[in-house]
Amino acid sequence: YAALSYCWGSTEFVTLSKSNISSFKAGIDINTLPETIHDAIQVARSLRIPYLWVDSLCIIQDSLEDKAEEISKMSEIYQNATITLSAASSKDSFQGILSKREDVESAIQPKSKGLGTVLLSLDPYCGYITRNFTDSPISQRAWTLQESLLSPRLLVFDTGPLQWKCLQRSSIYGLDSPSKNNLMSRALADPLLDSDLRHKFLAIRHPEGSYVRKDAQSVCAWLEIVTTYTSRAMKNAEDRLLALSGIAAQWKQITGWTYISGIWVEIFPNCLQWRYDFSRDAAGSNSISRPGRYRAPSWSWASIN
Repeated sequence: YAALSYCWGSTEFVTLSKSNISSFKAGIDINTLPETIHDAIQVARSLRIPYLWVDSLCIIQDSLEDKAEEISKMSEIYQNATITLSAASSKDSFQGILSKREDVESAIQPKSKGLGTVLLSLDPYCGYITRNFTDSPISQRAWTLQESLLSPRLLVFDTGPLQWKCLQRSSIYGLDSPSKNNLMSRALADPLLDSDLRHKFLAIRHPEGSYVRKDAQSVCAWLEIVTTYTSRAMKNAEDRLLALSGIAAQWKQITGWTYISGIWVEIFPNCLQWRYDFSRDAAGSNSISRPGRYRAPSWSWASIN
């Protein structure tokens, strides 16, 4: 099966609920679905993948019990997907992912060192602009961080050419003979998050699986994940820990560490060194907002909004 990673947006669309679950089991008219989901179905069919996992259609949205059960399986859902389709440039579910994209005609490596690689393409978003994807809509949503980190294979639909990312390499549609040490893979930033962060997350376990890394690199990787995660927007503040639970579950499985409210006991002192970045506060407030109901101990970063 394929999985879809996308931004819902503010416009309401058809979702799975207690009232329509029976009719959905009988069949869903794809013409009633928003463009992003409709396009994802087309891509899955083109890849001859018979099933597509979409949160809005696979989780009963008005059932707290079903939400809790499915969210607990999130790490398994994305980790076990054959491929994850990432609607990186779509601001909402109605924007779609199958817009026309120009090929990369060629890549030129200047003789002078340190100048990077020049791409030739008719696509105006295919040059230097594609090196910084931090402003992509999907990079602004907290829930999508674990979707990109946990997925073994990503097919990224962003501005510019189509991109492929797996555990061995990254490549861009239109470039010939991608390799593990592809120059473009190193030159272009990951559209979903800092490419180094993905590598750090995957590197906490030795490639051969013979031992688990518990060194300073692992500590830095987790702190960087939390920093990236907390910089993203979240519609419902109550999901602050839930939206990271998939990564935490995978981390626990790999390291065997003890997880408490966003903090790992084994690296407790390191995890306590967080601080609130007022420069990122869009409202310009100099005060820290805390939830009305208890969410986490005051020493955890999850205790504030």
